[in-house]
Amino acid sequence: MSDTPEKSARQRAEELMGYLNRDKAINEIFSDGWERQYLIYGKPPREWRRYFRVSIPESPDTAQCKAIAAKLANLLQEATFFYAAAEAQLDALSSGESREYTAAFNKLVAEYKAANKNLPASKTLETMANSKIMDIRGAIQNARLIKNFWKRILEGLVEVRKNVELATWNNSTQAKQEMYGGGNIPQNQPNRGQYGSEVTAAVEEDKINS
Repeated sequence: MSDTPEKSARQRAEELMGYLNRDKAINEIFSDGWERQYLIYGKPPREWRRYFRVSIPESPDTAQCKAIAAKLANLLQEATFFYAAAEAQLDALSSGESREYTAAFNKLVAEYKAANKNLPASKTLETMANSKIMDIRGAIQNARLIKNFWKRILEGLVEVRKNVELATWNNSTQAKQEMYGGGNIPQNQPNRGQYGSEVTAAVEEDKINS
C-alpha cells in the first residue's frame, strides 16, 4: 500500500530537517575553525574584530565623542591599510593566474604535438590546464576572502563614525539651544535612541562571499 500524501509530506519534511541539521553542524564546525584557526596577517578573525571594536555610550558627551572620533580615525587608517594590501595581493594573484593558465595550456598543446598525438577537444584541454593551476586558484580564493574581511571591517567602522557624528551633532545642537534658551532637540533629528547603547565595528565571520 502506498503512503498517504500526509505521510509522504511528513517524511519529506523530516528528510529536509535532517539535511538542515547536518548542514548546521558542518557550518558550526567550520565557523569555530574559522574564528580560532584561520589566520589573517597573523591573527584569527575574532582577535581582529575585538581589536577594531568600538563602543559608544548611550549618551556620549562632547569629550567622549572627541575621544571616540580620534580612536576611530586611527582604526580606519589601519583598516584601510590592511584592505589596500589585501586588494593588491588579490590583483597580483589574478594577473598571475591568467599567465599561468596560458602557459599551462600552451605546454599541453606542445606536449601532444611533440608526441604526434591528436589534440583533445578544447574543453578537455581547458580542464587539464585548469587542473595545473589549482594552487593559484586556491590562493586567489584565499586572497578574496581576506579582502572581503577587511572590507566589512571598514564598513563597520564607517557606520560607527556616522553614529559618533550624529551624537556630536546632537550635543552641538543642544548646547546652542541651551545658550539661546531654546527647547528640546527637534523631533525630526536623530536622538540617542537611534544609535543605541553600543555600536561596534565587529562583523560576523566572513565566509567566502565574493
